[in-house]
Amino acid sequence: MTTHRVQVTIYQQEYTLKGEGPEERIRRLASMVDQRMWELARRYPQATAQQLAILTALHLAEELDKLSQEHERALGLLEKAWARQGEAGKGKGSEA
Repeated sequence: MTTHRVQVTIYQQEYTLKGEGPEERIRRLASMVDQRMWELARRYPQATAQQLAILTALHLAEELDKLSQEHERALGLLEKAWARQGEAGKGKGSEA
């Protein structure tokens, strides 16, 4: 996979990010962080940039955790459905 260096701006600070995958993905992720920091800055106008960065990280970590839990629940449901389908298929094969 190709490594890219991408210039981005997050909360009025310029960064050169290095990452694998499409440059557009790196820009999109940086934009998500930037947008979240500005949203939090409006809610907490006295917060420093460092405090906003920590709050942003915590908010994104919470979202990731929720999505991870939803993913695990969905996989569990799929596994149960596959197991039931497999059991039903075994019964049909033994009737012949």
